[in-house]
Amino acid sequence: MRKGLIFTFLALMVLVLPYSARAQTQGAENVRLQALVDMLEQYELGLAYLGQCDDFKKQTTNFPFYLQNAQAVSMAIGAELKKAHPEKPGQVIVDSFEKKKDELGKKTWEQIKTDGCAGSSAQKAKMHFDSYRQISPAQLKQLMGML
Repeated sequence: MRKGLIFTFLALMVLVLPYSARAQTQGAENVRLQALVDMLEQYELGLAYLGQCDDFKKQTTNFPFYLQNAQAVSMAIGAELKKAHPEKPGQVIVDSFEKKKDELGKKTWEQIKTDGCAGSSAQKAKMHFDSYRQISPAQLKQLMGML
């Protein structure tokens, strides 16, 4: 009787532990994916600010890295979304995310156009631009899980 209980307990542990570990891993993946999404949204807001309130030529030293970060983050998000939703065609998920991101950028662009560069929309977008610009290549790689 006692051996049967021990065996049953061990069998249950063998069955439950992989699911528990997978749930923790999935939780960490979701946090990382959300951080990537937030970064890309910061990029969109910052781009709206740059395009309307700042001279792109003044940003030549920062802009290539800024753009390179955004492309890397976008690719990482696409890969994560495809992994997260294997039952759906990956491109459909990526396209819907890109559409949402573009709508955010256009909405901010229009708000800045209406309110002007001294308005709250522009100041908020500038804040996002400044924080996005502070991301180092090492931080980006760490966030994307490349290290």
